[in-house]
Amino acid sequence: MAIPIILLPLCFQLKCKKTKQEIKNEKNFTSKRMVTIIVDVDSGTTITDYLPSERARGITITSASIPLLWSNHLINLIDTPGHVDFTIEVERSIRVLDGAVVIIDGVAGIEAQTEVVWGQAARNNVAKLIFINKMDREGSNIQHVIKNVSNSTRARLRGQGKGVLIQWPLIKEEDNSNTGYSGGGNSGQGGNGFCGVVDLVTMNVLEWNPNHQQTGAVIQQSPLTVSKYGMDLYEKSQKARETMIENLTEADDEFLEEFLKLDMDSSQLKPEIIKSALRRATIAHKITPILCGASFKNVGVQPLMDSILDYLPSPGEKKVIGNKIKSIQSSKSKKSVDKIKKMETAEETVIDINDKNLVALAFKVMQDPRRGALVYVRVYSGKDFFLLFCFPLNSSLYVPM
Repeated sequence: MAIPIILLPLCFQLKCKKTKQEIKNEKNFTSKRMVTIIVDVDSGTTITDYLPSERARGITITSASIPLLWSNHLINLIDTPGHVDFTIEVERSIRVLDGAVVIIDGVAGIEAQTEVVWGQAARNNVAKLIFINKMDREGSNIQHVIKNVSNSTRARLRGQGKGVLIQWPLIKEEDNSNTGYSGGGNSGQGGNGFCGVVDLVTMNVLEWNPNHQQTGAVIQQSPLTVSKYGMDLYEKSQKARETMIENLTEADDEFLEEFLKLDMDSSQLKPEIIKSALRRATIAHKITPILCGASFKNVGVQPLMDSILDYLPSPGEKKVIGNKIKSIQSSKSKKSVDKIKKMETAEETVIDINDKNLVALAFKVMQDPRRGALVYVRVYSGKDFFLLFCFPLNSSLYVPM
């Protein structure tokens, strides 16, 4: 009998570029920092990259799932390969996701494999966040990513709403005689001085302590003020926030009504109202929130985890369509197979997470040298998991599409 790995419903996925060095330094560091601050790609102590060949090369070859707790919520992380040769691993996993995190190199920008996995997520109606990584490197820039995320035919990542920046990079300048901080130029450039972000929803500054860069465990949070952070950072953050609010008014009617009640005064908008609008628009695929950070130093990963809970859909919010099969025949004749194919398209229904009937999808099978066949299963509803192996052949069941 196959041994199952039952996945609890909330899942998200990481996607990245195609070269070995990029994958090693980009996606792996982000996913591993999400799991724990102890593991390290270079030292070969990662959790989701468990194969000897993965640890030796520092890349992900096969997708892996691991549960992690954040703010009293359980998240099932599905870590998938970013290399083009292992795209099938992404394809088989993306079908069971509720939300995804798309990781983009802040220096190299959007690449060919990024477009491929973006299209895979779009076909499966997966809500997404974008995390611009490597903001601590010279040449990193957030604007060349933002302009390529929209419904425009010229955009490289299109069809899933407009990219909306919800953070602005914080740069510490040693040669600045006033405050020592800047906003990274007009285009949000990163660099060696990258030490935090401005949360455009709350207008608070999140600054990581440079003395704890190895783990990024110490974060200083304070309101964005001109006296402490300077006029340059304040003006750029305010402009980015106005752009975020403008995009939200176009994407969410409920938010527009609230905004009009305040006489279009953005300073009076409460963070809870903005977060609710961002969540609705993200789940409706009208916008894609964009965050930034530096995973190697664990800068920006904690706000990313918060954003996963704040903006990506829960299992009950993700609409899953299934086909109802009224019966399954035990015969393997061609006539019986044709009958089943016709029945699969006979009736469609929206799967309810609270439904007592078991709805599950086995999306991956792998061979373990000690335990034999392992089956990865996404459970959509029901409690009788044993039915995965012993359901009666002449009973009703639902098969997720």
